[in-house]
Amino acid sequence: MQFRTLIPTTLNDGTPVSTEYVKNLATKLALQFGGCTTEGTMQGVWIDNGQIYHDEVVCLSVVCEKDQLEEAHQAVMQVGRELRQLAMFFEVRYYDGVQILKIE
Repeated sequence: MQFRTLIPTTLNDGTPVSTEYVKNLATKLALQFGGCTTEGTMQGVWIDNGQIYHDEVVCLSVVCEKDQLEEAHQAVMQVGRELRQLAMFFEVRYYDGVQILKIE
């Protein structure tokens, strides 16, 4: 499976998130799951309780085994706690992965 998460470039109070933090996080996820790709910086807008947020984020993508889904979920939740976020984007793709079907 693949999971993606978005890391803010600034905290909710406006404090910048260092590029070193993002680099270290990518390394940590690579060590935990076997690899991590920094897909780049993106702009996003989201709404929570009527409040509109405009964010610049860095997209991180990780490919791992599907039995690591809960571990991936917990890893992203931990990042959210570290960055004092209200919510974290967490997308799972290809949960069933590629299959080779043997025809009998």
